[in-house]
Amino acid sequence: MAILEQGGITTRSKSQYEEPAWKRLALGEDSSDLMAQLAVWKAANRMNKNQMHENGIFVKGYFQALDKRRLIADALRGKVHAFESTGDRDKILKAVCAGMVNHLYRGNYGQWINGDVTRELARESVVNTFGVNWIVGIPFDLEIPTRFGKRTLNLVQMATVVKPAWFVEIAPQLVKVVSGINPYYDPQSDVCMSTSQTVFNGQKIAEVNEATPDHPDAPRLFAQWLAGKML
Repeated sequence: MAILEQGGITTRSKSQYEEPAWKRLALGEDSSDLMAQLAVWKAANRMNKNQMHENGIFVKGYFQALDKRRLIADALRGKVHAFESTGDRDKILKAVCAGMVNHLYRGNYGQWINGDVTRELARESVVNTFGVNWIVGIPFDLEIPTRFGKRTLNLVQMATVVKPAWFVEIAPQLVKVVSGINPYYDPQSDVCMSTSQTVFNGQKIAEVNEATPDHPDAPRLFAQWLAGKML
C-alpha cells in the first residue's frame, strides 16, 4: 500500500524502445504492476543507492515509500496482531482492490473503460493483457508535445489483473443484481428464461441466462409460443 500511495518506485525509460532495467528484478510477473513493484522493493532492500540507480529504481521514491510504510505501521500498531504480509497473493490483491473500487476498468480491444473516459495501459506496465477483461489501476493523464501541439494521453498505471467476483466480496454495498431481463419461453426446457446481470459501481461485471418460471411475463410468453405453433 505504501508503494501504491507513493505511485511506484521505478524510473521511466527514456525511449519506448528501451526496456527498463528494473524489469529484470521482476521477471515472470505479467499480471500485476503492483506485484512487480513489490519484487523491485524486496530487491532494493539489499542494495545501496548506486545499485538502485543502476537498476532503474527511483531512489527518492523508494525512501519516500519506506517512510509511508513506517507511518502505516505506526497507525496500525496495537490494532493488528502483526504488521507483516501473509504472502498470499490473492489476499494482497484483494486488499489493493478494496482501496480501488472506483478504478475498475473493462477491457475493449486494447482500451480500458471506466465511465466516459477510454484509457490505454502505460507503456512501462508488465501486464500481459491478452485475454484479460478486467484490471484495476490508477488513472493518469500525461501531456506530451507533438508536431501539432500538446496532446494528452489518458493512461492507466499501476495496473493489476483482477476477478470481478472479488469486488462482490469486498464491497457488496456497491453491487446490484438486476434479474428478469429479456424474458422468453424456451420449449426445450419448458420454462421461461431470462437474463440476470450483476452490476458493480455502475459497471456490468457478470451476466447469466437462468430459468425464471415465476416471471410475470411467463404466461404471456408461453401463450405466444403456443399460438405460433397452432398457426
